[in-house]
Amino acid sequence: MKKILETLEQTQKANIRNVIFVRSKDTFWVSFIETLKKQFSKSFVQQEYYQKNQLNKLLGDEVDLVILDFRLDIDINLLSICSGSIPGNGCIVIRINHPCEYSDNFSKRFFLTLKNSNLIF
Repeated sequence: MKKILETLEQTQKANIRNVIFVRSKDTFWVSFIETLKKQFSKSFVQQEYYQKNQLNKLLGDEVDLVILDFRLDIDINLLSICSGSIPGNGCIVIRINHPCEYSDNFSKRFFLTLKNSNLIF
């Protein structure tokens, strides 16, 4: 989690205002979101789980960053839309796995995703 927070600190230069968490009810996610709220004064919007049409609607409301729990069943085509394939939508989509899956390799991919605004698969 420390590496993720350090990476997110660098995004403040990118003027990221609104963040949506699409997550399960795992206690890790509750803890992660609380940590982010303490660390940043940005406008964080946390959501449980959005069906395809609900998430698509939210992305029209100037959402800058979507953090996804990939244990949830979310359509890959929708994620392509989220990642900026629609003109004018510069939303960054980041996949965060369960903490037991964290590794140096994952942290590098996480950083590159933020840097390049690409989608991780």
